[in-house]
Amino acid sequence: MDGPKREELYEAVCRATEQVFATMLNLEIEAGPLVFEHGFPGHFDGVMSFVGMAGAWLGTGSLFCSAACARRIASSFLMMEFSTVDAEVLDAMGELTNIIIGNVKGAIEQSVGPMALSTPTSIVGRDLTAHSLGRYKWTVVSFQCGDERLDVMMHLVPRSQPDPEMELRRKALARS
Repeated sequence: MDGPKREELYEAVCRATEQVFATMLNLEIEAGPLVFEHGFPGHFDGVMSFVGMAGAWLGTGSLFCSAACARRIASSFLMMEFSTVDAEVLDAMGELTNIIIGNVKGAIEQSVGPMALSTPTSIVGRDLTAHSLGRYKWTVVSFQCGDERLDVMMHLVPRSQPDPEMELRRKALARS
């Protein structure tokens, strides 16, 4: 399987995110251009949630936004106000990540085959840095939601072509 074309992945991310924001959150959101990043985008402050994807293709799908944006999204999703990022806000962001990335997964499965999603994980903090093993490009779509920005990020690689550096790291971790 050849995997999704860049435009197909961009359209799937836009469609899934816009649909969830319109139907579940009643919030307007506007997609920016498609960006490819080598490695995970640098340091950040805010909330990040992610899910793993596995099948003939492997990857990660992630949402990232400021704490203020996460509180606004959770408030719309759960219909209650949040003054801090607490467990409920993190749970809401994880669930939305699961829904959005799950919808993207469904849209691209014709080109990547069936995939499963992991349980979502959400984190909050300042000056955080994330790193994924391997040297794969991340597909990043930034959305404008009012005055705030929400990034939806994904990377996908075929299972049959592992990154040699990632394999060395995996084996080193397995020995320790």
